[in-house]
Amino acid sequence: MKRKIYRVISKIALAIIIASLAVMPPRLNAGFSASAGAPNRPSEAPSSLQGDDAIRNLKERGLYDSLREAVAIAGFKTDDPPFILRDKLIADDGMANDSIGRSVAIYRDTALVGAPSDDIGANTDQGSAYVFVRGDGTSWSLRQKLTASDGAAYDQFGSSVAIYLDFAIVGAPNDDVGAKFDQGSAYVFERGGGSWTPQTKLTASDGAAGDKFGYSVAIDTSAYTDTLVVGAPYDDNSSNTNQGSAYVFERGGNSWVEKPKLIASDGAAGDYFGLSVAIDKYTNTVAVGAPYYDTDFNPQQGSVFIFARSGGSWIERQLLTAGDGANGDNFGASVAISLLPGINQLAVMVAAPNDDMRAISNLGSAYIFSADIVGNF
Repeated sequence: MKRKIYRVISKIALAIIIASLAVMPPRLNAGFSASAGAPNRPSEAPSSLQGDDAIRNLKERGLYDSLREAVAIAGFKTDDPPFILRDKLIADDGMANDSIGRSVAIYRDTALVGAPSDDIGANTDQGSAYVFVRGDGTSWSLRQKLTASDGAAYDQFGSSVAIYLDFAIVGAPNDDVGAKFDQGSAYVFERGGGSWTPQTKLTASDGAAGDKFGYSVAIDTSAYTDTLVVGAPYDDNSSNTNQGSAYVFERGGNSWVEKPKLIASDGAAGDYFGLSVAIDKYTNTVAVGAPYYDTDFNPQQGSVFIFARSGGSWIERQLLTAGDGANGDNFGASVAISLLPGINQLAVMVAAPNDDMRAISNLGSAYIFSADIVGNF
């Protein structure tokens, strides 16, 4: 069921077909099954709205997820176009060793670039994140620099970033929370009127020193629930040092509510579960990487755990590993998840950066797993 990827798959944007879709099938909910109880709502959207305004309108009226499903089922696609270098993003105030580009995320015409070693004032390595926007043509310009208002030296704000619609999340895994050294935090920013303002700071309710909460972050939103996932790969579970965990937050009004945290059912010390996270809110699926997970025969081969929403909680559904994995591949170092348009399948992409191939040590590889919406990977 897996294959290594050797080419880039292009995807078509939702915005170009918003005005053309009139029939919208039911939204899918937890467990990849069709929801029989979705409310009936009118399908017309004001024809004068375009782009982000149209998407916001659809979200407010509970139509956005149905639209996404309609796009997937309709199978709109074009021949794979060649990718052309359009721009190089740099910070006007960049300095030596800022590590600009350590983390990146993009949503439509807005890009978020982390610089976790950026010195802010006298605070060495406090970190920052830069917001770039695309103009009328193909060029990108710096719009805003995001920092933590309570930042301190060595917080490494910007180690991870994620963006979706009008929300951005920035991880600061070395942030000291009270007296807890390197417990970590994640900052949520909201866009309004073209600028980004801090909304809240997230920490783990059971956080401890050295957890590095915020090492990885992911966000997705829908008309039903806005969801954040934050990895804490150095979290100790019981006696398992650095087993790791991932925290789920759901938005309620202007606040984010912490849900029961995700841990691996067979986790062990040194797995670093949560080093990478990804979410697809459309199918209520979360993927969490544990790149130092020991399989039955291979130490630190790595794995990815799949969780699905069930009611108000998240249930571990499946464990993904590489069939040809070997010692030290670190499968799960990074992970991505997406619904594949046209074939109604969910895909999970997993990096194994230390995979040995063709007699080349640590050449690395990436794996793609797919599943029917109602099936397993």
